[in-house]
Amino acid sequence: YLESGVKPDEIRKEIQSLPESRSLIISTNRELRETVAKIFSNTFGITVVIRLIVALICFFGIVVALLQQVVERSERIIALYRIGVTQRQMTGALVLESLVLSLPALFVGALGGAALAYILISIINPLTFGWTLSYRFSGLALGAPFLILLFGNGAAALAASFFMPKILEEQKRNDE
Repeated sequence: YLESGVKPDEIRKEIQSLPESRSLIISTNRELRETVAKIFSNTFGITVVIRLIVALICFFGIVVALLQQVVERSERIIALYRIGVTQRQMTGALVLESLVLSLPALFVGALGGAALAYILISIINPLTFGWTLSYRFSGLALGAPFLILLFGNGAAALAASFFMPKILEEQKRNDE
């Protein structure tokens, strides 16, 4: 560590002028932090792409699950159409069902994520690295994913409702 008032660049130049220092890399704390931040950004940059892929897989998984429910309940849905339920009402019911079914998953995911974060930050980091991070909850950090996931589930239900009439027509033909 340098004494207060000493300029790091001057000391670096002085050390680098010595013949023995040719293989030394001398950095200030700020430079080291910037280098580490760049490495972390590059290392974890791929996680954005992985998250998008996972989101697409989940989206199509929800669409397929909802369509499977439509197929399993096709007789009841066809009966509802016969008594006057409109396509718009069925779409609304499918969206509502999707959102209601997603709430327990969101709750369990938030609890599991919080528990995993606590374990990583409070137990594994200190044991592995000798340091840890501050642990705090943020309403925005928790609320934004909830809203995105609810929106995604609603969009998946709308996508499934687009295919619902075709599936029901096919079911009618198969039943006849």
